[in-house]
Amino acid sequence: MARFFHSSDDELPIGTVLEGRFGVVDRQPEIYAMLKFAYSSGPDALRLLESNIRQAHPDYDDWLPTYIRETIFEAVRADQFPDRPERLGGIFLWPTLEDLDRYNSLVPKGQPPHRSNVYSCDAEGATSPPLDLSLIRRTILRAPISNQISSQISLAVDYWRGRQDQGIWEVITHGKVTVVDVVSLK
Repeated sequence: MARFFHSSDDELPIGTVLEGRFGVVDRQPEIYAMLKFAYSSGPDALRLLESNIRQAHPDYDDWLPTYIRETIFEAVRADQFPDRPERLGGIFLWPTLEDLDRYNSLVPKGQPPHRSNVYSCDAEGATSPPLDLSLIRRTILRAPISNQISSQISLAVDYWRGRQDQGIWEVITHGKVTVVDVVSLK
């Protein structure tokens, strides 16, 4: 069993078994299914869908690029790296506290760090090699992401291959992850 770190907005008691929530709560599965269909229909369908959503819901600018980016990353994973764990529904872990610190260094000034609570966890089945989260962060979120499809595919291939960019490593698992300690960050 491997020891990792997990960060969360939630206060979790020792002994909590984590559940993967990324992309699988609320209406997210429906949104991802719609985007996956558009993506599989080609770049023009994805561009049209993004344009229609932006026109109908201008406030979606905060989340729509993330959904499209994750759809592209998942499509590349499923097609070229099926042995890697899905991001959707996965539990995200940090191999070291330094990785969490490097990630937090990317958070713009004035915003809180990534998750306020940090936990040491035992992870069964966390066999995925670490993947460099900084490759995902290269998306230009305010620009129409459907115009970035080629660059996103290239970044996704690099991410799933395990290429290092800034070395902000994360591990994704769908296995059992148990909180064993609360980490005090100073």
